[in-house]
Amino acid sequence: MNDELYDKYKADFEKDFKVDAFNLEKVALELPSRKHFWVARLHDLKRRRYKLELSKKTLENEVLRQMQDKSPVKLDKGVTSKIRNNSSMQELSEELKNLDMVIAWLDDAVRIITFMSNDVKNIIEIKKLEEQ
Repeated sequence: MNDELYDKYKADFEKDFKVDAFNLEKVALELPSRKHFWVARLHDLKRRRYKLELSKKTLENEVLRQMQDKSPVKLDKGVTSKIRNNSSMQELSEELKNLDMVIAWLDDAVRIITFMSNDVKNIIEIKKLEEQ
């Protein structure tokens, strides 16, 4: 899922911020709203990651409780490694890692957008100077 999300975000980002001589003013005018859009996507993913972390902890506690219920003896801390090897836990861990990569990419993308406004402004000023 996160690979598809990354590919979609990357393609959308490239489409949103393709700058050439013909669309320079359009990009400059849309830059603030597009930045807000991408910052919102970043926060959506951070919220989703937080919810996944909560789900992971809940699942971990549930698996531990089930193991304690089935065990005739008291379980020690070494059982946590067995919990981490649970297939559901591994899936959640993998999804969290993938989500972290997409979040890191979006962090970089938002940073690029922030600097892009200065770049666009400079390009417009250079074009004005060339036209004089």
